[in-house]
Amino acid sequence: MIKNKTKILDYIACPPEEVREIPDFFERVYEINRDIQRDIEATYKEAEQKEAVDSALGELIADRSKKFVTSIIREMDIRLDEYLFDFPEDKEVEEKWEGIKEKLLSVSLTKRRLQQVRGIWRNYKNNHKDWKRFLKDLSEFLEGRLSLEREGIPPYDSNLLKLITIDFIS
Repeated sequence: MIKNKTKILDYIACPPEEVREIPDFFERVYEINRDIQRDIEATYKEAEQKEAVDSALGELIADRSKKFVTSIIREMDIRLDEYLFDFPEDKEVEEKWEGIKEKLLSVSLTKRRLQQVRGIWRNYKNNHKDWKRFLKDLSEFLEGRLSLEREGIPPYDSNLLKLITIDFIS
């Protein structure tokens, strides 16, 4: 499928002396329209899939200054899994961590805030190694911070796609 406008013009251009005839091409136009709709749907589904995978986490991975936040999340998930293996009835800690993780992913991490989070992380790694205390410190830091609400992509609706016009060039 040709998408480049210049290539399309080169494809449909013909010399003035060439005899022009109007072919019966309307069925072909609708076939191409169906192909284009399938292409749009596939592209949209791909965008939906990327959105479904936590976009905030992808953003953190892409930015070098924020990569340590993924280490925090990974470390706390491991610690929490170990804890829940020993104490499966303590769901309160899991809920607290999920809330902190959501807040951490949705809050705007400015340079100053990153420094503060990095300090809390360093204190945990180098000094106390108590993950519950780390969660408490992180919770206190995130308390009162405004979250950024991410608006999701609406589901694909093929009824919004219409063949508007057919431009016949002779």
